[in-house]
Amino acid sequence: MNNLNTLPKGSIVLKANEGRKYNCGKMTAVFKADEEETKEKYSVSEWWLEPNSDGPGAHKHQDNDEVFYVLEGTLHF
Repeated sequence: MNNLNTLPKGSIVLKANEGRKYNCGKMTAVFKADEEETKEKYSVSEWWLEPNSDGPGAHKHQDNDEVFYVLEGTLHF
C-alpha cells in the first residue's frame, strides 16, 4: 500500500472515478486536475468517446500542448 505521506508536496491524488465529470453528448470528460489545482501549469483529464464518434474535432490551445493516450480503438484527427 502506498503511503500518501511520502508524496512530494503539492501532489494531487484522486481515487478511481474521482474528478469533475461533464457529459458532452457522445463524449464524457473527467477533469482530474487543471487550472486551479495546478496553478494553470497543466491539465490532466480523461475523455471517453462512444464508438464511431467524431471526438473533440480540430482545435488549438494557445498556451498549452496536448497529449493523447488511446487505450482502445483508433482516433482520427
